[in-house]
Amino acid sequence: MRKKEEEEPHDKAVAEIAKVEFPYPNKSHPNWKTYTNPNGQQNKGIRKNEETAYPDIVVVSGTDKKVAEMIGEVETASTVSEDHADQWKEYSSLSTFFLYIPKNYRSEARRILNSMKISLLPSALRTYEFDTQGKVVISVVASHA
Repeated sequence: MRKKEEEEPHDKAVAEIAKVEFPYPNKSHPNWKTYTNPNGQQNKGIRKNEETAYPDIVVVSGTDKKVAEMIGEVETASTVSEDHADQWKEYSSLSTFFLYIPKNYRSEARRILNSMKISLLPSALRTYEFDTQGKVVISVVASHA
């Protein structure tokens, strides 16, 4: 469970990461669209078995907007945990999955991914932080093996 004081920074991170990393539709992908599901909102879900999941970021394609091209999950200090890693494992099986963690939690995220045998694409683990102007700075974690 995310701490109350992390909700606003989390929502800001979700919005900024979606804008920077998933700027759809665009010229290359005019039929793709990016949705965000900040704390408590269910703007766009994806099917998982008989249920619907609401990752923080969902990129869909096609005219019916039902095919998830990519999904992203943005964690905070209190959610880089094995409890949340079950969700990471699930999301990684549903679509191309990107995991965003606070910059100082790289080692802990790697440990959890390895211990729970969660496999991500090589560039799918990313860190984020806000610079002094409040802009999000995203870095790819080279490898989580």
